[in-house]
Amino acid sequence: MVLTLWQIPFRIFLLTAVATACADTVVLSGKPPFRHVRVTKLDSEGRLVFIGVSRQTLRKPLEQVAWLSIDSFASLSAAEDAARAGNLDDAVRRYRDAIDRAPERWRRDLAKSRLLRVLSDAGRVGPAVALHLELRKAIEPYALRTLPEPGSASSREAIETVSELLRRTESSRVRTNLESVLVQLLIHEGADTIPASLTLPEEVLPGRVHLSVPEESSTAPTYGLIPKAVQITDLPRIPADSVLLRSAENAFGDRSDPARALRILEDAKPFVEPDAWPHWRIMMGRAHIAGNTPAAAAADLLELAENHRDPAISRTSLYYVGLAHEGIERPGVARDMYVELLKDESTPDDVRGLAREGLKRVGGDNRYPAD
Repeated sequence: MVLTLWQIPFRIFLLTAVATACADTVVLSGKPPFRHVRVTKLDSEGRLVFIGVSRQTLRKPLEQVAWLSIDSFASLSAAEDAARAGNLDDAVRRYRDAIDRAPERWRRDLAKSRLLRVLSDAGRVGPAVALHLELRKAIEPYALRTLPEPGSASSREAIETVSELLRRTESSRVRTNLESVLVQLLIHEGADTIPASLTLPEEVLPGRVHLSVPEESSTAPTYGLIPKAVQITDLPRIPADSVLLRSAENAFGDRSDPARALRILEDAKPFVEPDAWPHWRIMMGRAHIAGNTPAAAAADLLELAENHRDPAISRTSLYYVGLAHEGIERPGVARDMYVELLKDESTPDDVRGLAREGLKRVGGDNRYPAD
């Protein structure tokens, strides 16, 4: 179609008007921003739906959205700006204001979902878990992303909130998740037992183990390092990649507190699935090395290195056996471990790199000289 001269300015006007009308922005993690789009809804699968400049409808999982701005939802955009700037308290206040101002349910749910993300990242587990259930996400378990500081008001609030939610919840699916969250919080907090006041009523949860010691009984199972004489079944499970692993690593790394790291890992052991325990066992070995008890790490991790079928586990374990022998001042033994790793074709690339660095520390080998 050929446009007449008088039609061209009108066509430009229309294109400009469309671009101006679609003034929303969506930024996905690690991606260039989608500008001049129009956000239309949050679908039933929790995906943000928006129309791009090419008029194509896009659906992106909300957890991939790093930041967004909706021209017609200024209160949410202001909350997003505050969160992006790291102003947590202001962001929480603004998200709650956006929830109150939202004229449609999908906008309210969007604001709640974004608030949930901020609360989870900040370690405000109590309100985050409550909001997670409010968003009808009982089917999807709540995953702890950041733990509150031990001994803090946020930690106490989280334990109290999750415990109260447990008392009020009848859904077995929700209970299973909340029990897992509660166990992780208490391990991180350093609790010796779950207080008797948090005991789960038998009529609500028949046949399951209580994770506390009623005052009238001295034989009930205790939380944490469970006595070997006590037979425990149906314990809550914590995820294989629980943030407790990061908590332990931070304890013997940044905070130079290997004793705390070992306590976290030992307390977690009864609640970790056996198939996942080797990863935690390696972390325990690292904590022993950091805590100047390398002989304990060497003995335990050598058995894991010799018997585990997964090269990612066995070869990583062998590297830390070598590192432990460096701590015992046996550089020759450590050198043999590192050379074995470099000769073995099944050694993962990251472990191979660690082995090369280890050889540099102990003086190299004529087959693999130090740089």
